Amino acid sequence: MNKHKKYLTALIFGFSGITASGQITIQPKKAEKIVLETEKQTTIRIKKAPEPYKPDSIFVKGRNFEVFDSTLVPSHKALGGNIFLGHGIYNGNISTYFSNTYFVGINIEFYRKNFIIQIDDYIGFGKTKRTLKYPDQKEWRENKAALSFMFGSNFSYSVLDTKHITLVPLVGINVSLLSASIFKTSESEKVENGPFLPYYKIGFYIDFKTIVLLQNHLRLNKTDLYYNSLRLSFGLNSPIGNPKHAEFYEGSMFYVTIGMGGLTRNFSRK
Repeated sequence: MNKHKKYLTALIFGFSGITASGQITIQPKKAEKIVLETEKQTTIRIKKAPEPYKPDSIFVKGRNFEVFDSTLVPSHKALGGNIFLGHGIYNGNISTYFSNTYFVGINIEFYRKNFIIQIDDYIGFGKTKRTLKYPDQKEWRENKAALSFMFGSNFSYSVLDTKHITLVPLVGINVSLLSASIFKTSESEKVENGPFLPYYKIGFYIDFKTIVLLQNHLRLNKTDLYYNSLRLSFGLNSPIGNPKHAEFYEGSMFYVTIGMGGLTRNFSRK
């Protein structure tokens, strides 16, 4: 059995919105170029395509392509990610001293069947609503910049995965830091940064795979090989334990994000 992995990446022309299956031919001298002959020709470029290549059937609708081939097997593993913009709404003591935050971030995702591990990282932008006065005579004055840095990981499981959407609940642990500045300045030295705040997270995200953003959506035998689509996520970050200066920092955050999510997956021949 040939276990050599093939990589199906690429470029699709003729986004006609058709749904069809037709004859598959390989153009002379271009073994990597496979043509699906339909009412309006749709061309799929496949890197390292086996010769001759003739899947059982292909269905096309807009930029969504479904390939069925009994000789190919999608991998159980995949690599994905998400680039996003978000809004966090504080509640508790922290909401008295800090404005709600707007943030930008990135996720890296590791898939094994329906299980997913996410690595989270983002930076948020807000300001102080009141002056914070610390016991060491330092203070964080009102209406000054308040940057939030967060890093953590999530564990999730895909409970719904169709050719249209993926729904993934998640739980995770992260650590955040509130700071007056990214770099040390004479002004930031007068301010005591917030403590490292450990949180647990619960939430979910939805990938709308039919809303294609960059790459075309390609599925092999009812399994996604790659897509880049609209992603929405919602969740709640709640503190673990009591933070230092709890009168300023105690509280949780509800968040919502919008971004571009997706994955890429290898396959092999039987």
